[in-house]
Amino acid sequence: MKKKNIIVGSTLGMAMMIGTVAAIATSFSDVPEDHWAASAISAGVESGLWEGYQDNTFRPNNPITRAEVSVLMDRNNKMMMDKMDMMEKEMMMIHLENLSASQTLSPGLVVIHDDTASLNWMGEMAPAEVEALAEWGDGSELKMLLEGMDGVMAVYMSEAMAPGAMQEVMLSKMYENMHVSVITMAVGSNDGYALVDSMKLEMDEMMTAKNYDAGTEENSDLLSGFEGGQPDGNKTAEENMNAGTPTDPKENVSVHAQLVDGLLKAMVK
Repeated sequence: MKKKNIIVGSTLGMAMMIGTVAAIATSFSDVPEDHWAASAISAGVESGLWEGYQDNTFRPNNPITRAEVSVLMDRNNKMMMDKMDMMEKEMMMIHLENLSASQTLSPGLVVIHDDTASLNWMGEMAPAEVEALAEWGDGSELKMLLEGMDGVMAVYMSEAMAPGAMQEVMLSKMYENMHVSVITMAVGSNDGYALVDSMKLEMDEMMTAKNYDAGTEENSDLLSGFEGGQPDGNKTAEENMNAGTPTDPKENVSVHAQLVDGLLKAMVK
């Protein structure tokens, strides 16, 4: 419901803004509503970039001077700085860091949720959608599952991270005091993944992920490559899906016996 309310509110705000811009477009005596540049002129006036003349004209065909260009550039720079300041006030960042010196982390999922939702399947059979992420680094199926989970507010994609790499995911402060979980595959493993579990979305909160075995594929040596059943970016999706030996029967999620070092750290900024 919250997500729907946000969308509706944005739509109403956009409609009100369009109405305001249309009114500005017809406020200049020499800019009729059907003028080819009316919408652009209106947008510039609405943003504060342009101003008309005291006689209520815009004089759209007049040449522009170097001094006027300088004023426009100065206004634009100030507007951009104001927008950046506003974004900093309205946004927060999840800082992600690959702590490993050897393991690449796959594209992952950053999940915003309340305290009723959890991605911790320790001791349970992992959902089928986890297999694609944990075995070959494809989080699309799991993303769809989580977006329909009770208590989940939003799901963002994170990028792959080479050993030692860092990235930041921007979030709205409307989610402050909720929880964030981050899940990503350890690429040099068969079905191992790192999970930051339910970190509080408060400034300077920090958590190091725990490493889990999804229980869907037999483990070979870490970093043993495609021949060891681990994903290879140069192979097709089908080849990566069919690599490795499935566990039979599937096992419950457990702490990974091979991935003993910290792989992923998350921090709220």
